[in-house]
Amino acid sequence: DKVDVVYVNEARMALIRYNKEKYYNQPLEVVPFPLNDNLKLVEIKSFTDAGSALSYLEKTRTVAATEIFSWLPADKYRFIIITEQNLDIFKEEKNLDKYLKFLKENIPGKF
Repeated sequence: DKVDVVYVNEARMALIRYNKEKYYNQPLEVVPFPLNDNLKLVEIKSFTDAGSALSYLEKTRTVAATEIFSWLPADKYRFIIITEQNLDIFKEEKNLDKYLKFLKENIPGKF
């Protein structure tokens, strides 16, 4: 949120390095895309199912501030999961608050 594109690219590279080290056996793609002027997203895709995506999220979120994004304030990023279908809707609507509400209602205690 409100992060310069240089930091978005650095975040992408940091995630690529992390994935190569910790998830070397999974073909994870790390793709940045701007949602709007203030909100830039970095999509990590190619998970086999929602369970593996959620497991990745939980493990990665716990080490993000110390091992991955130590140079980026924690209030400037967050981890969420989303299906391809919902991602298409999200990209069209561009409403993060609405999607976060959806996640909190459907996966309580995780977001």
